[in-house]
Amino acid sequence: MVIRLRLVPLGVLFVMGFATSRTSSAGDPPQNPPAVEANTTEADRAFFDWWDAKKFPDVRTLPFVTLSEPEQGGISMFADEKGKLPAGAFLVRDEGKTITIFRTDLQMETLPVRTPDTKKDDPGVTFQKADLAAWVRKGLDIMAKEGPDIAWFDKSDPFGAHRWSIPNQAFRIAVLARAVAARGDDDLARVLCDRALHEATRPSMTQQFGEDDPRPRSTYDSIESAIQSESAVVLAEKFGDGRLSWEDLLAAHEAWANAFAPETLASKEGRIATLRRMVEEARQRKPKPPKPIEEQSPAERLETLVHELQDVGGSFFNEWGFGSGQDSKDKGPPPANVQLAKLGFEAVPALIEALDDERFTRTLQYFQTFKGQYRESFTVVRVGEMAWMILDQIASGALKSAHAGGPPTTGRPTRRRAAEEWFASVQARGEKVVLEEQVSKGTWESRAAADRLVEFDPVGAVKPLETGILAGGENSGRDNLVYVLIRLKSEAAMAAMLRLLEPLKKSESGIRIAAALWAGGRREGLDSLILWWKGAAKDDKDGRGARYVFGFGGRGLIAALAGTGSADAIQALSDGIEVRSAGDRVDVVTAFVPRGESGWQEPNEQPASREAETAIEALLAERLSDGDRAEGLHLGSDPIGEEPVVGEMAAWTLARRYPQRWKFDESASAACRKAARLALANRWRAQHGQPPLSAAPTVRIEPLAPEKAKRLVDAWLAAGNDESAREHAEEAIFDVGLGALTSLGAARDALAAADPRRESLDKAVRRLASIVREVRWSETGPRPNDSLSAYTEGVRGKPLRGAWVTELWRRVAIDLPEGSTGIDLVFSRPDDDTGGVLLLELTTETVPWAGGDGGWILSGDGFEHVDDDFLRNGHSWWHKSRGPQVDQRILIPETKALRMRWTIKRARG
Repeated sequence: MVIRLRLVPLGVLFVMGFATSRTSSAGDPPQNPPAVEANTTEADRAFFDWWDAKKFPDVRTLPFVTLSEPEQGGISMFADEKGKLPAGAFLVRDEGKTITIFRTDLQMETLPVRTPDTKKDDPGVTFQKADLAAWVRKGLDIMAKEGPDIAWFDKSDPFGAHRWSIPNQAFRIAVLARAVAARGDDDLARVLCDRALHEATRPSMTQQFGEDDPRPRSTYDSIESAIQSESAVVLAEKFGDGRLSWEDLLAAHEAWANAFAPETLASKEGRIATLRRMVEEARQRKPKPPKPIEEQSPAERLETLVHELQDVGGSFFNEWGFGSGQDSKDKGPPPANVQLAKLGFEAVPALIEALDDERFTRTLQYFQTFKGQYRESFTVVRVGEMAWMILDQIASGALKSAHAGGPPTTGRPTRRRAAEEWFASVQARGEKVVLEEQVSKGTWESRAAADRLVEFDPVGAVKPLETGILAGGENSGRDNLVYVLIRLKSEAAMAAMLRLLEPLKKSESGIRIAAALWAGGRREGLDSLILWWKGAAKDDKDGRGARYVFGFGGRGLIAALAGTGSADAIQALSDGIEVRSAGDRVDVVTAFVPRGESGWQEPNEQPASREAETAIEALLAERLSDGDRAEGLHLGSDPIGEEPVVGEMAAWTLARRYPQRWKFDESASAACRKAARLALANRWRAQHGQPPLSAAPTVRIEPLAPEKAKRLVDAWLAAGNDESAREHAEEAIFDVGLGALTSLGAARDALAAADPRRESLDKAVRRLASIVREVRWSETGPRPNDSLSAYTEGVRGKPLRGAWVTELWRRVAIDLPEGSTGIDLVFSRPDDDTGGVLLLELTTETVPWAGGDGGWILSGDGFEHVDDDFLRNGHSWWHKSRGPQVDQRILIPETKALRMRWTIKRARG
């Protein structure tokens, strides 16, 4: 995973006096900040003086702006989302096409200003001058509405102080306090100071989900320490910005040291000393640059490549993905690390000599915690560390397994010693023998050895590849070696793949091998794919589809069959498709989206024969009448892909594969999409002598009279940011019910994509569309008792809320009908202005739970586990700590999904 940094290319982060925006507005701060009034405490003013002395960008005088792009740390651009504020920052420079901003998390960024583009679903990056005090008061008001009963980590976090619990980022509020005080609002600054001091005292991990004490408890020492620590992180991350020269990085480090650690300026060790040596070395090399690489001797080339390791940039996590350090779109030769790895054993002596090289590179290695409350740490990779990684890549992981390095007291060998002993073994035994041994292990690291071995002896590499593929498991290096083997077109490779069909049947690796065999002219590959697909139907006992029988390989099997271009394969996919799972049917029809548009790209895809094309079109057209949804499947961000309807995906594929004969608008409403696909189905049926399909009767909701609808919408729009007025207008719309949906949706669509009211109005539309029009119980399973029936029937005509689901959870735990152990809920909210349908079914299954005495599990948009006693007795722990958390996670009206599902089940301890 690559992190793309957008730091401003300035040599020094902490420099005052940046140019402000060319324009001014009422939201601009005064250029000569007034003296702070006495309402702030002496400690507050001392902190303000401390901050000013550190020479961060001057938040006292820089204009405050809000942005249309989400801020780092989770602060949203949408002001009306719960606990959110528009992203805010201080404007350092406005250069028309770009702006440079300083955020309260101490990051400086240069952003390209882009206007929104609705066709590309791009919100753009725009900004506007804003009233800092009003923005801050909005955030404080959000926080004030939540009492101590809401756990610390569950509280709304408009200022990003809870971005992580470790490290704490309460200093962001203190930075705002300094800016507000400079603008003369001393009372507001004092409130912010108190809030910052409270947030700076993170509760212990055991209390983060308990009651929150609102009193300030920390000191400014903690705030200042956090700022120093965070500014050091921001500084270190600048190594990843290739736009900064080594001179820039040295200047930035010296500026930071002047502000926070002046004693390090004279040290002969540490980052500053290393950067000074690198800058001096570059100065000395400048008059005598090396010859062009193609003119250098092998020894000179190695020396040049090792030196250029300092310029290799990139980011990776936990040693995953270390590779080129080069974007796939980049032109020119590969970076030095790739070239050295490709040289293989030839580069080993030079890399061993570089193991003690302390120079920095531009590569950042992140270490994930896999816990959201902790931020991942990172290190700047040194040249010696990168040399070790390249050596281990050449050694196919043999060096990593040596566990070299560490203090002498550990008794482990040094990296140099481990590398030298390994290389001595290579030289004694011969490179080819060592490579064969590495490939035969079938580990993740075997791929590099396989590539090297193929260069030496492509025929002799087949046997070690076959051995390694059999030795490697599904989640080891097997797939990597399969890719190497199928690239070999020799008879020996074909024979090995034929032998591998049986041991690898139905696996992802086996599917790739079978497809490669067919592409190489061997019918056995196609026959295997067809046989496995037919077997999937027999193995699918629960009707869940090939994805669950084969894992991800199920979709790959379908794609491989579609990619054979064979009419026999198309016939196999078509036979019995009506009894396959809805997920399989969606995968089948979407497998025929033209190459370049579908997500799965089969490497051995063959052109379809004329006979196959006829069969493909018939298969897709026959599925147009299929109205089943693939529950739990989400394809892309468009509504058509949200638990897609099989027939809609068939129409979508037809329109892309045969655009001259088929037209389908996937962006239309659900009702229009349904009508369109049925019309296409009937056209096809008429052409083939089949009777037409009759359209199912649709629900009709009488819309509001236009004049009344206009009054309601105008009242909502006129409310603007007046929360009270908008709530009143929204209540009036809800009183009308589903009849207002059409008018409300039209008003939303009439607003520009960049209009901030559009998103808020879209939420109002979704809330209104969440009114339950129909409640149905499944014909299967136990029957509900009177209490449960009355409760579920009571939601008819009302919006479905998370609180309603939570209360149902409690009722299920207390009074579940005899013979049942849980309940399934499916809420469908089609975007056809008819409201939602709630489907319920009592179940008889229990689920295992490792939490002791068991309880009840709610799964879906969120899940929690609660002991029976808390549910039955209604203790405050359930209501205050777990109930609110579930309510916040089940936000039915807030989500854009058209179909949602929850399951409440008894858990066995």
